[in-house]
Amino acid sequence: MVYLQKTACWIRDEVLHDVRNWIHVYLTPTYGLDTSKKEKAGVFVEDLAVLLNHHWIRDEEVFPHERLRVQLAANLILAGATATRPGALIGNLLYEHIEFQLFPPLPGEERPRLVLKVNLKHIKRSGGESEPKEFAFRRPHATIPVMSLAFTDKAFENELEDLEDIYKIVVPANSDRIRLFWKEEWRNRPMFRDVEPSVNGVHVALDRALQYSKERGHLIRLGRSIGLAKALEWYDLRRGSGKKLNEALTPEERNKIMGHRQGDSNVYVQYYIAPQYDLVHLAGRLLRHGDAPTALTDQQRFEISQTPKLMKSKGYPTRAAAEGTELAARYDHYKKKADRLNKKLKAKRLQQAIKDFHHSIHVDEVNRQLNGIQPSQVIVPPTIEYELPERARLHPLRVNLVRALAQLCKRRESPDA
Repeated sequence: MVYLQKTACWIRDEVLHDVRNWIHVYLTPTYGLDTSKKEKAGVFVEDLAVLLNHHWIRDEEVFPHERLRVQLAANLILAGATATRPGALIGNLLYEHIEFQLFPPLPGEERPRLVLKVNLKHIKRSGGESEPKEFAFRRPHATIPVMSLAFTDKAFENELEDLEDIYKIVVPANSDRIRLFWKEEWRNRPMFRDVEPSVNGVHVALDRALQYSKERGHLIRLGRSIGLAKALEWYDLRRGSGKKLNEALTPEERNKIMGHRQGDSNVYVQYYIAPQYDLVHLAGRLLRHGDAPTALTDQQRFEISQTPKLMKSKGYPTRAAAEGTELAARYDHYKKKADRLNKKLKAKRLQQAIKDFHHSIHVDEVNRQLNGIQPSQVIVPPTIEYELPERARLHPLRVNLVRALAQLCKRRESPDA
C-alpha cells in the first residue's frame, strides 16, 4: 500500500519475485525462520456442533464479561458459514455491515421469515481490488447470537425490546420485505467489542473492537477444553468450509466466495488442504478426545521449574537479593527472560502431553475392547452448577433464547468462581 501511494502503481512481478527469493535465500537461513508446513485439518459441521455444545453447556471458563461468550459463538458460526478470512469478521465487522430483513410468512404460517444479511467489506485485495461479499442467513443458529447482541446494545432504530416484537411485524402486501435499520450512532460501531476496566471491574467498550489475537486465544482455549490434539485456529473453520464449497460448487464459484484470485484450484490445494485430503473425510477432521489434558499437572510444572536452562536464567532467587547492587538492572532483565522461557516451556510441555495422550488413549481403548469392555454410547450429562441463571436457561433451549442471551451479554461471573 505504501508503494502504491508513493508511485501510483503496484509492484511489478519481477520485483516481487526478487523479494520472495531474498526471503528464502537470505532471511530464512540468517534468522532461522521456520519453513515447516503447519498441520492442516478442517472444522466441519460435526466439529462445530461439538464446539458450540461445549461452549454453551459444559465450558467452565469464566470470561471477563459474558458478552465475550456470546460473541465467540457468533464468530464461530459466521466464520464457518462464510468460509471467509477471520480478519474480515473479527475486529472489522460494523453494525452498518449487518442488516435484518423480514419477509412474508410461508403458506400456513403466521410469523414473518427473518433473514440476516452480512456484508463483509474488509476482504483481502485480489488483483488490486477489494471486492465485498454478501451473505444471507435464515437459520436461527446464525441469527440468534447476532440479534442478542443488537438487543443488548439497544441498537435498533425502532423501539424493539425482544424477538417477539419482531415476530409481531407484518410485511405489507405492497412490499416484498421490511428492513430493520440501526440507530445512527450505532452504524459505525463494531458489533464484536472488547471489554475495558471500570470502577466495578470491567464493562463492554463502546467503540473498541475485539482484537483478532484475543479471540484467537479464546478459540485455542475452547479447542483445548474439548480435547483437540491440535491448537484450533480460525483458518481451520475456513478450511472445513472451503472443503464443503469444493464439493457443492464449481472451482470458480468457490474461489469467488473464498476470495482466491486464480481461476483454478492452486490456492485452495496448496494452502487449504493436506495431501490426500479426500481419502477419508473423517481423517481430515481434527483429532479430539474429551479426556485430553487442558493444563499441566503439578509434577509437570515442577519438572519445568527444575529445567537447568531455566534455573540458570533465574539468577538471583529474589529481587531484594539484587537490590542496591550494580546487577539489579541485569536481574530485572534476566527475570523477564526467565518468565518468557518459563511460558514457552510450559506451552511446549502441554503440547507434548496432549500428543502423548492422543497416542495412549486409543491404544488403551483398543485393549479395553479386546478384553470385552465396551465403551458407553451415552455421554454423561454435565453436572456443572452455573453461577449465572442465564447460562443455565440456555441448556434446555427454550423459546426465550434470544432474551436470555441478551441478558447474558450484560452480566459477568466472579473471577474466583
